[in-house]
Amino acid sequence: MGTATPFPPAPQGKPVQTSPDRAADPFLITLLNEPGLRLGEALGLRHGDLRLRAGEVRVVPRESNVNAARAKGLKARTVPIGTAVLDTYADYMESEYGTLDSDYVFVNLFRGPHGAPMTADSVKDLSKRLRRHSGVAHYSPHALRHTYATRLLRAKVPAEVVSELLGHASVQTTIDTYANPQELHLMGEKLQVASSERGLTGTLPRHNLAA
Repeated sequence: MGTATPFPPAPQGKPVQTSPDRAADPFLITLLNEPGLRLGEALGLRHGDLRLRAGEVRVVPRESNVNAARAKGLKARTVPIGTAVLDTYADYMESEYGTLDSDYVFVNLFRGPHGAPMTADSVKDLSKRLRRHSGVAHYSPHALRHTYATRLLRAKVPAEVVSELLGHASVQTTIDTYANPQELHLMGEKLQVASSERGLTGTLPRHNLAA
């Protein structure tokens, strides 16, 4: 896709509050919410996939990920990232990652084996903390991806562009999944009120779709 294109940023609310000592949590959440990555895509990221100067992240399908993280459909793409992603990445690297030698962006820092690539099971613990702290009982990592797509469609970004950014196999998948972005937005607004009051940034529409 070349140079990153600016798109509507995530809604600004109170800072993400997951665990007071874990910088990895807000960084992962921001990656799911702002460039709309799937969880497997985020867990498979290497540091070189984050093109900080260009303001973009490259989603690279790799079947050899030792943590079984997989980019659905094995379709590579490049998506723009904003300052929130850059800032939370910098905080994570400085305050937690340190001098750890690993190509993987997300690694185990608070559970064993230390330094090993993080798995989806580790993120389940984060999801539980978010549900507990936010009061949004049906939160799931994939809901943040739907928030991203809904935000783009409501901003009149063409469905073809949204489809490419999401890595969908076809634009029809995007259209079928987000047939009524207005309905999704209204649902998200209701959750935004509840989640912001409890310190969780972003709207969280209730979906468990695999798109």
